[in-house]
Amino acid sequence: MSRKLKRYVLAGPTPEIPSNIVNDIGLPVVTLPFAYYDDGTPFVLAFIGDLWTEAKLLAYAYDLERATLVRIPPILRKKTGQMEGIRR
Repeated sequence: MSRKLKRYVLAGPTPEIPSNIVNDIGLPVVTLPFAYYDDGTPFVLAFIGDLWTEAKLLAYAYDLERATLVRIPPILRKKTGQMEGIRR
């Protein structure tokens, strides 16, 4: 028996709101940046699916990310003194 995946998409400026609400009811959600506001805050898109559709949602998100190339990777900086006392 084949089931069609129901897809829902939410968009907004705060990635944690759709994912927190949707995860509370047990559905999988993947959020990704879709655009950026003038101040650099990401405008996010959330893919929401049925139970056990995580692989499909990740594939949709990956395809969209590769097609749009919107994501700006963060610049990570080492904090001064962060590695002190750690032996390698």
